[in-house]
Amino acid sequence: MGHAKLDLAVLELGSVVSGAASSILASKQGVPDAIDYVYASRTSTSLQAAKEQLQLLRHSTQFSVLDIEQEPSEQGFGDKTFDLVVGCNAFDDVQSIEKALANAKKLLRPGGKLCLIELVNPGIQAMAVLGCVCSWWR
Repeated sequence: MGHAKLDLAVLELGSVVSGAASSILASKQGVPDAIDYVYASRTSTSLQAAKEQLQLLRHSTQFSVLDIEQEPSEQGFGDKTFDLVVGCNAFDDVQSIEKALANAKKLLRPGGKLCLIELVNPGIQAMAVLGCVCSWWR
């Protein structure tokens, strides 16, 4: 996408730390810096941890707090701002998947893409670990 559209705007919806960002940013080598990359996380604590890790990969990444279940425009994000919204396990702790998806859609420009990577059918090994996390059972 970045080679076809040089003014690409990308939003990554982060989970606890970095999600897919390190993979995405590492693969951006050779792609123009004109691409706007925004990493957003639900809390300032997880945002700071991601910031420390990700600034080594691309210093021009912007960082913002965004609760995807709340109205993005009330958090400083404009409607139809991004060409690509990426989330890796970013929706695993939302109360309302419908609200979260509707808000993610608001952020997309016409023709924009939403790419989600979520654990939807965990095996017994994942359940043994994730089952100990209170938010897993929401």
